[in-house]
Amino acid sequence: MTPISDDYLSYAANSSPQSVQLADKSSIDVIGEGTVKIVTIVNGVKHKIHLQHTLVPALTNSLLSVKTLNC
Repeated sequence: MTPISDDYLSYAANSSPQSVQLADKSSIDVIGEGTVKIVTIVNGVKHKIHLQHTLVPALTNSLLSVKTLNC
């Protein structure tokens, strides 16, 4: 999840906010979904990755679920 609009390649707003439960059992609103571009470095080599179905939360910082990435 990231609220940083410059990271999105595509974005679709939700017609109404949806609630998502976090690991600490608290909930936050999600206002949209899109595809985000990120760059990773593996063995010294940069890889550009597009993460689809990335949620747009009502947060000030980004969250990354390693469990979701592994799936």
